[in-house]
Amino acid sequence: MPTTWYIARDGKQHGPITDPEFRKLVELGHLKGTDYVWHDGAADWMPGTQFLDPSAAAKPEPQPAPTPPAGGSQESQTTGESSQLPPVADQSAPSGRRRIAVAAISVAVAVLVGVLAKLAVDRVFDSGLFRPAVDRAAVEKQLLADPKMKWLHILQEKQPKSYGEFMDALMLRLERREPREDSINYLRKSFVEPIFSANAPHLDDEAVGRYTTLIADQMQAFAQKNPVLCIRLLRGQPLGDVRQYLPEALQAREMEILEEALLVDKTKPRRWYTQADQMKLMQTIVTKLAAQHGDLVQLINPATPADGRERDACTIGIALFREIAALPGPSSAALMRSLLGAPK
Repeated sequence: MPTTWYIARDGKQHGPITDPEFRKLVELGHLKGTDYVWHDGAADWMPGTQFLDPSAAAKPEPQPAPTPPAGGSQESQTTGESSQLPPVADQSAPSGRRRIAVAAISVAVAVLVGVLAKLAVDRVFDSGLFRPAVDRAAVEKQLLADPKMKWLHILQEKQPKSYGEFMDALMLRLERREPREDSINYLRKSFVEPIFSANAPHLDDEAVGRYTTLIADQMQAFAQKNPVLCIRLLRGQPLGDVRQYLPEALQAREMEILEEALLVDKTKPRRWYTQADQMKLMQTIVTKLAAQHGDLVQLINPATPADGRERDACTIGIALFREIAALPGPSSAALMRSLLGAPK
């Protein structure tokens, strides 16, 4: 029995949907004869009438068939209230496209928070600032005095509320003497990543292009020193302190991107793709990657088992971001902005 289903309705695609969820949709009459259905292993979309009782499927209004799935894989596209599908479909897991977006954000800030957390935690402990509690003023002075913390100065000036919340969280974890790795992941996910993702879509085309190339270059470094990180990146999983795996030049480029993002002018109009255009372009890229790398392209899908295929994940991940970067400047930047969640 297939484990993953998708439904196409009125030009919109919904899924992934599990076996029990799909059976429930049919049982409750939510599946229509005008829908199209695809499942893992199917060669093409099938009319919904194949899955309905004959009386329920009688005389459906003709609808154009959706585009056949590229490479036998699917990506989710839900439409909220306009979908007319029950909540079980609308609340499905994030699509591969969105998880790629999360991964892109994660890698771009992992080093940054690794630098900050290590500086904060190690220096505070080593300098004896615990007497008996953490001295916030001393910690802030120490951090702001470091040339690598230029971005923190910018955050303090441009977003004082976010700066204060960040420092509150950092101090609390220092006072509790939380494990360094936990602190790195917590600070990245809770503060730096949201701040970066809110600003990055407003970068100009040239800066977004450098950001895309940076991700590919970071994955190239991971491939040489710790390919497991490529798997984590593609799945949007915590990377922790990855500075030991990256040359200082890549770390410096990352800091520059963050500083630019914090200083960006959000009032300037930027180009991004609609969800439909974004998915069409991503499908073209994935089809091209499949022709070049065969079944390695399946590793872009977070649901694909990757044990023992870490280097393959690096290969396809590098190729993915190189392909995005190779698009004409405006198109490349517009796609990355869309993946990062540019405001509509």
